[in-house]
Amino acid sequence: MLRSYVEDLSFIDKVEKIPTQSELTEAVDAVYELIDSIAGIHYMIIRQSRSGQLGYGEEETVTVSVVNGYGRDVTSEYIRFFITRDSGDEASDAVWNTEHTSVETEFTISFSDLSLNFETRTSNVFTVTAIHKDSDALTYELEYEF
Repeated sequence: MLRSYVEDLSFIDKVEKIPTQSELTEAVDAVYELIDSIAGIHYMIIRQSRSGQLGYGEEETVTVSVVNGYGRDVTSEYIRFFITRDSGDEASDAVWNTEHTSVETEFTISFSDLSLNFETRTSNVFTVTAIHKDSDALTYELEYEF
C-alpha cells in the first residue's frame, strides 16, 4: 500500500518541461519585483477612541499612522497632516477648515466640531490627508452621523 502511494506521488514523468536555471531566475526576479511594489504601497490607519460616535459635549481622540505593504510604520516619512470638514454648509466649512489647517498624528474631534443641519444633512465627513516627503498624498474619510 505504501509503495502504491509513493508511486502515485511520482510526477517526474508527467512534467512536460523542467524550467532552466535562467527561467527560474527570471521567475524569482519577478517575485522580488512584486514584493518591492507591495512594500511601496502605503496605507493610512485611523484609530478613533470613540469609534466615531459623539454625543453632546463629547470628544474623541483620532490617531493617524501610515504603514507600508509589509505593515511597517512609515508615518515619519509624512511631513504634513491636515483635516477638512464637509458638512454641506460651505460657508461654515470654509471657516472651520481655515481654523484647522494642520494637525498632528493625534488630534481631537469634538461634538462642537460638527455642523448640525438636520434639514440638509445627517452626517459630517472629515477628510484626513497625509503628505509624503516625496509629495505623494494619502487620504482617509471619517464620517460622523447624527
